[in-house]
Amino acid sequence: MTWAPIHVWAIPTFAEDEMCFTIQADSLFPPPATRRYYLELLYVPDGLVDAPAVGTRWGVPLEDPLTLTLPTYRATSGEGAYRLAFTATEEVPEPNSAILLLSCAAIALGRCRTRRAPAADA
Repeated sequence: MTWAPIHVWAIPTFAEDEMCFTIQADSLFPPPATRRYYLELLYVPDGLVDAPAVGTRWGVPLEDPLTLTLPTYRATSGEGAYRLAFTATEEVPEPNSAILLLSCAAIALGRCRTRRAPAADA
């Protein structure tokens, strides 16, 4: 699931050359450990120097805040501002992990089905 665009800018009276954008998971309602969160930079305002490249993607930690330091873009609205996308994904096991899991399950199932033949009385 993706939320976009998120517009980021500073008010015209903001004096600093850099501004910060911070995002953090809610500590009262922590996200499931199986989810991963990302921020992606979709647009950089014209004329800004030293901004991250469009397409830069940051992983958002589950416990700590993620703070982006960006060259300041001053405006009275979000039009023409930085644009970010926030994406939440379910973690999918790597193919090798899935193969290992299936192999272990097959071995366990095979052992359960294998039964010794009853011993004959002599």
